[in-house]
Amino acid sequence: MKDFVGDACSFIASKIRGVISGIKFEEFHKLSARIIRKAIFGVNQEGKINDLLYFASNGLCVTNVDIQTVEPVDEKTKKSLQMSVTKTIEMTTKMQEAEAKKQAD
Repeated sequence: MKDFVGDACSFIASKIRGVISGIKFEEFHKLSARIIRKAIFGVNQEGKINDLLYFASNGLCVTNVDIQTVEPVDEKTKKSLQMSVTKTIEMTTKMQEAEAKKQAD
């Protein structure tokens, strides 16, 4: 294989995108690291995340991932998520203000 590291990265990214496409934003937001690790390494029969991802074609063994940031590549999706997060924060703030006012009264 000419560029097995690049191929491994593409493979891993594809696995992540495939799993994430079927998950609601709120669930992904709460459990992103676990969901990503599960997508990459898979799970065993007991439901525990596997310890490694092995590429038999070249012997590459991935044993861990360092998730530094999670953000969409698509600009339209990124803007949509930013709007969603902003609205959620605004709604939460209003609910907390209303609850505080109710308790004060």
